[in-house]
Amino acid sequence: MNLDDRKRKILCVIIEKYIELGVPIGSKTVCSALDISVSSATVRNEMAELSLLGYLTQPHASAGRVPSYSGYRLYVSRFAKERRLSDEEKSLIDGVLYGAADDPEHLLKRAASLLADITDSTAMVAAPPNDEARVKDIRFIITGKRNAMLILMTTTGMVQNRLFRCDYDITDELIGAFENLINEKFKGKHLKDLKPASMSALAAMGSDMFLLMSPVLSALIEAAREALEIHLDIAGESNLLKDSELKSSDVVEVFNFLRDKRSVLEVLFSRERGINVFVGGSDLYPGLEATSIIVSRYGVGNRSGAVGIIGPTRLDYEELTAKVKYLSGEVGRWLERILEIDV
Repeated sequence: MNLDDRKRKILCVIIEKYIELGVPIGSKTVCSALDISVSSATVRNEMAELSLLGYLTQPHASAGRVPSYSGYRLYVSRFAKERRLSDEEKSLIDGVLYGAADDPEHLLKRAASLLADITDSTAMVAAPPNDEARVKDIRFIITGKRNAMLILMTTTGMVQNRLFRCDYDITDELIGAFENLINEKFKGKHLKDLKPASMSALAAMGSDMFLLMSPVLSALIEAAREALEIHLDIAGESNLLKDSELKSSDVVEVFNFLRDKRSVLEVLFSRERGINVFVGGSDLYPGLEATSIIVSRYGVGNRSGAVGIIGPTRLDYEELTAKVKYLSGEVGRWLERILEIDV
């Protein structure tokens, strides 16, 4: 429903004052904050109509009004202003990400920690899916007489390490032979094709060598499987415990959600690139009706990842949306530089 200008202004004042003060907002507070001249009686009538429309609720008969989920959704989608970060805020984000721009996983982990710190919320940062990732290089490091580590590097910049043990002594000559053979057979291959059935390609090297490489191939398959999983970092869970807006039962539900990686990723990737705000997220995951989630998708070449926060519905949407959006864009730009993607 389209609201007239006066109703819109009154609704925005109530939501913004409630976000600021955390108490039900009465007509006198609204009148003092409006940029138009209107009586308290008129404001009360408009507040009553906004309540009938479902945008406000009244906790007690004598109390003022607070926003409903519908009120928050309308405000976020149509009335909230786009805030720009200050140069100081941008410099903080830029400096922290610059210091973590040595590899993609370090960058994403640091981005999640930083976002949690600057929003006082729980942050979620997901790498772009690796569906089309290929083997860039495979290296080995001897870690013991019969132990070694396989290092799988992908074309999307992810690195996976897997330890393996052999029932024979590992020499420099043998590990060098393994490295040459396995790169010859699998370099440039899609990770999704590295499955037990695909290892038949090694049968041509001879049964003895194939048997020697059995633990190596198992390590490669496992490393490829893990590399295909979307990398997800979550930080700032303790912020949920400090937030008086959430009841203990609400916090438990959020923790249940955060433990469910598949559901977190479904939420983060449920919309196209850009900013998306979910108020009262019970339709996303059971038990999240007391929360809001702000998500920003970022691009890395022709792929995209996601950055988001989760907290109570009483959030400063303008400020937090600006922080999520800016950090998301910087994460995408740094990943493109690290991976040397020409855009």
